[in-house]
Amino acid sequence: MTVGLTSTLSPSDEKYEHFRFLFFETDKPYNAEHYNRIIKLYERNQLDVLVHQTGGGGLHFLSPTLITKDLWKELMDELKDINQKCPMITLRTKPNKYVDEPSVWYKSSVGYSGRVTEFFNVEELCFLLNKWFGSNFHSNALHGILRFVEYPLPKVEVPCVRT
Repeated sequence: MTVGLTSTLSPSDEKYEHFRFLFFETDKPYNAEHYNRIIKLYERNQLDVLVHQTGGGGLHFLSPTLITKDLWKELMDELKDINQKCPMITLRTKPNKYVDEPSVWYKSSVGYSGRVTEFFNVEELCFLLNKWFGSNFHSNALHGILRFVEYPLPKVEVPCVRT
């Protein structure tokens, strides 16, 4: 089992129906063109973003900035050719899928901060990203009830080594 953070707030949060976080995921192999497209999308929309590696060679893109559900759909449509499994509703927050995954999970991160995002950043998610990754996201006291879910890990194919 693992734990993931959803791109929606908790159903008990008044903002649940109308707002989302823009989370995205890429798989290996690394593709610089895709990475640049994704980062430019976050920048163009003035969304804070943190990017970190997973143990399987993929990248997670996490933003603490709330956006409208309509904008979320529009941005996901722009990126759907990069990852057919998107839109990402949940991104794993527990590095337990691959052997020694914590060694890359927390060390490899980059961030981008928009000019006015602190007014739209959810304080609770800023706190978690700053704590987990050492980022420096700010919030102007916009609160939100984060939603974590537990789910089974997909099976990872491990090559058989014959001796």
